[in-house]
Amino acid sequence: MGNTLYLAGIITDSVKLEPYPNGLGNGDAVEIALDGLADGTQKPPRSDDHDLLLSPGGILRDYGVYPTGSARAVAATGGGWAFEIELPYGVHGAGPLSSGKQIGLTWGLIDRDSGTTWDTILTTSKRSGRF
Repeated sequence: MGNTLYLAGIITDSVKLEPYPNGLGNGDAVEIALDGLADGTQKPPRSDDHDLLLSPGGILRDYGVYPTGSARAVAATGGGWAFEIELPYGVHGAGPLSSGKQIGLTWGLIDRDSGTTWDTILTTSKRSGRF
C-alpha cells in the first residue's frame, strides 16, 4: 500500500456560496480534522494534526495556512460538488500507511446559502479508522 492518503466526497448543495468576502470559513466548505497518529490530540504545530477546510472552488486551508505539497481536485456536479484531496507522506504526518493503521478523522460540512448565517453544519467524528 502506498503512503499517500486520499480523501474524497460528493456534496449535495443547491446553492454554492463563493467567493468568500470575509474569509474561507464564511461560505460553503468541507472541514476535515485529521489526527494522523490517532493519539487523541490535535494541536498545531504537530506534523500529524491537520484541520483542512476546502471550498467548492478548490481553495484548501490547513490551520489557517494554505498548504504546499498537497493536491486537490474539485468539480461541479448536477446537484452540488465533488472533491478529492491528496496528502503525500511528507504532508499528512501519519507515518507509513499499512493494513491496520489507525487515523483519527472528523468530517464536517458547512453549508451557507446566504452571506449572513450557516444554513447547515453537519459533523461526524471517529477517533480512529482502520485501513
